[in-house]
Amino acid sequence: MVGVFVFDEFELDSERLTLTRAGAPVRVDTQTVRLLELFLGRSGELVTKEELTSLVWDGRAISESALTVAIARLRRVLDTAAGPDCLVTVHGRGYRFVRPVVVRKPSSSALPPAKRSTLSRPFVGREPLLSQLHSALRDAKSQQGQIIVLKGEAGIGKTRVTEMLVRDAAVEQMPVAIGQCREAGDTPPLWPIVQVVRELINRLAIDESVWSRIPTLATLVPELRLDRDGHTRQVEHSNRPSNKHVVFDSVARFLALASDLSPCLIVLDDIHRADDATLELVSYLSDEIGRRRIVLVATLRPYQAADHEQLTRILGHRNSSVVTLQRLSEAEVEQYVETVVGHPEPGWSRTIFAKSEGNPFFMTQLVWSMSQALPAEPETLAFPEVALDVVRRRMAQLSAPARETLAQAAAIGRFFGLSLLVQVSNRSIAELTADLDEALSSDLVAHRHDSLSEFVFSHELLREVAYDDMPRAKRRELHLVIARALEARVLAGESIPPSDLAHHFRSAVPLSDPRKAVEWCIKAGTASAEIFAYADGARFLGYAREMLELVESASPRLRINLALRQALFVRAYSTSRFVPLIQNVIQLARAQNMVDPVVRATMLLNPYPGFEPVSGSSDALQLALELLPPTATAFRAAVLARQAITAPAAFDVRASEQKLVAAAALVESSTDVADRYNVLLSQLYLAGGPAKNGSAQAAEAALTEMFCEHASLMTVPPILLEIQRAIRSLQAGDLPAMRLAIERGEARGRALDSELHWYLQRFHALARIDAGDHVGGEQCLTRLHALANDQAIAGASLFCSFDQLVVLARAPTISPTWTQALEIRPDDPPGIWSLKVRVLAAAGLFDRALSGLTRVRVEQLAELPHDRDYLGTLGTLARAALTLRSIEYCAALFDLLLPHRGSFAANLAFACEGSVSQLLGLLGRALGRCDARAHLERGLLECERSGLVRCATELRLLLERK
Repeated sequence: MVGVFVFDEFELDSERLTLTRAGAPVRVDTQTVRLLELFLGRSGELVTKEELTSLVWDGRAISESALTVAIARLRRVLDTAAGPDCLVTVHGRGYRFVRPVVVRKPSSSALPPAKRSTLSRPFVGREPLLSQLHSALRDAKSQQGQIIVLKGEAGIGKTRVTEMLVRDAAVEQMPVAIGQCREAGDTPPLWPIVQVVRELINRLAIDESVWSRIPTLATLVPELRLDRDGHTRQVEHSNRPSNKHVVFDSVARFLALASDLSPCLIVLDDIHRADDATLELVSYLSDEIGRRRIVLVATLRPYQAADHEQLTRILGHRNSSVVTLQRLSEAEVEQYVETVVGHPEPGWSRTIFAKSEGNPFFMTQLVWSMSQALPAEPETLAFPEVALDVVRRRMAQLSAPARETLAQAAAIGRFFGLSLLVQVSNRSIAELTADLDEALSSDLVAHRHDSLSEFVFSHELLREVAYDDMPRAKRRELHLVIARALEARVLAGESIPPSDLAHHFRSAVPLSDPRKAVEWCIKAGTASAEIFAYADGARFLGYAREMLELVESASPRLRINLALRQALFVRAYSTSRFVPLIQNVIQLARAQNMVDPVVRATMLLNPYPGFEPVSGSSDALQLALELLPPTATAFRAAVLARQAITAPAAFDVRASEQKLVAAAALVESSTDVADRYNVLLSQLYLAGGPAKNGSAQAAEAALTEMFCEHASLMTVPPILLEIQRAIRSLQAGDLPAMRLAIERGEARGRALDSELHWYLQRFHALARIDAGDHVGGEQCLTRLHALANDQAIAGASLFCSFDQLVVLARAPTISPTWTQALEIRPDDPPGIWSLKVRVLAAAGLFDRALSGLTRVRVEQLAELPHDRDYLGTLGTLARAALTLRSIEYCAALFDLLLPHRGSFAANLAFACEGSVSQLLGLLGRALGRCDARAHLERGLLECERSGLVRCATELRLLLERK
């Protein structure tokens, strides 16, 4: 029925969808007007819930609570002269409007009639995209899941598209789980994933028999540890995650189980705000989502995606598609305006398009302003220079208490709960509800997940305006109140992410005690590291160090320990940032004469046996030893063990053995895991050479036992063990065993995202080249070299130059980076020193190469320890000496290699220099020995038998020429 409905003091114009009371406009949303119109048109009749859903919500699936909220909103509008009993609830059936209603013809007005819309907010310009998303939902039902990233600027309509998709999925009875990446404060690591897991458990009614098969899931969702009586279950020790791979795998297994029950839609809103751990997990899921009945839709602001490795991986994955939302065209803006306000003059639509530039958020703000008071001319339509001013105008129309409430809510975050708001504002629930009703009616906030007590700002810009317009002093006051309220909840047993308290206590400084900010930032950093979100952990510890500077008489030990822990976290993902951090730790600790931090930091300068250490590590180790008192036996053991594999002892077998024996004796009675590990690791490396004894096996067995007992502490060491096994297998010519070790190491390295993963991938590529797949291996190396350059992987420049000049026989321009990488330093162990000489010779830098070679006298070669890299060191030196035509070195190396015939020359460089017999033949030719050809022929047989095609090809061509 079209007309003006009159009852009591109210008039509703059904053509223009306007409501007045005593002649004054009543601010009310379109949905509430349509709901009232339905009741007025059927005054005195029962309107069932099904009819309301069909006629007001166009048949869309809505929850019981959503309907209740809408009725409550209408009652608040009418709860004046009409009396509270104008709308009667007929329990279990519906509602009846019981006031007398008169209908008359509409009067003329300056405003054009409103065009009817099937939606409270028109949906224009995105229909093809929505069709594409529907197609993805259909594909998911056939186990063809995918990730779809909706990319676009703020206000472009990404969230609106996902809202429509969620609505349509609900109609299709497809479970939907939404993970919100919070835009205010610091998002707790993996928090969006926790939301998704919880929601899927609820929506799919997944009982304990399903998720209990994945006990490690309780690491992320603590309430899963509770049984039906609310008691905490005991989680078996063996089921506790030992690294983030297990955490990620538990989520992947849960999603697989959930999708087996039903196709699922997962929405991650504002993924550019996500913590690093969440992005890593999404990247981890990318590989297998194509086999699952899952569609994961993520929204992303484009300028936030740049220079972020995990986002780049997600966006470029084969199971991902990226859809960039463009601004609306003029025709689409015109369609929107016509749908909302009818058929205005053409100038209106053109003005709105020009002022909004097609941004849907700006456009809707302008249309809202236009619908409130139509100016005389389109050009006079008030649109501020920035969208924030439009938002300010909307907020200014709220009552003063409502504006204050929104400001307090903005300090909490984009998402806020009524209970916390009560504590922050010190006002009653009734007062706050009235204020929030105003904001709800103006579409400034909305109910979250159909909850009556959880709210969300309709757009982040709305929250920003409410927050930024407050004086800074007021913001700090609010953050302090929020922080204290959250802390009280924690003390009462409630689970609050430490990152929330860290954010609010830090934002409240100096009103709050900076020691509180330090405390919660440390807790947030620890919580992040527990789920292997090391980048987040390092960030929180950086905040803690920043706040500690404001603490009067702060503990120097705490300051140094925080810097050391931050360096440990940073080392997991950025070597370039790690080095200055750890050097700063040593400097601070030395100034305070604190020995143990110096030792711990010094050990990190050269953590991996055989790898290139940070410059100055030898001096730092000696300094640490001098500072240590004789009673610090465990620390002394660790330092001595590390000195045994570091120059200068690494070049003197007697000095190396003495230090290692002394270290083993000191640590024998120690219970410190880290110090015992350092000694065992050095023992394994030094016993890993060609000598056949049981020391290496004993050290390996002890390390393996230690890894099992302390899995959560020992995440990187197992990778080092696989590297050791791979190198020794290559030296033995056992390529199948070598490949298995590489694959196991790669799996661990990938899970930890360690820089060691890059080295293992390189090993894999070089193994392909050695086996004859030159094209495939070269392609892998090219990709890895680019990755090493982008991520500044420690020590990678040396190995990249080796690959280019030695393996691929290319002659690239020697860049300053390479020149620096090839500089021979006093700290270099034998394997790194020999490798640099080899590359310098291959590059034609003969003077530098010869200078580097002769830094170690010929007679000193016999004093080299027979460590893991010994055969490879002799092999690279032999190749360099042949290039440099150093007969004296060739003769010494021939004698050193002769006892090891039947083995292969390989070390951390990993590209096999050939069998020892092959090298003996090459050296013998240079020395004019008559047995040179016999060594070459034997070397050919050994290479062919082991499958080392590259080395065999070199020998075959050499033998054919002579």
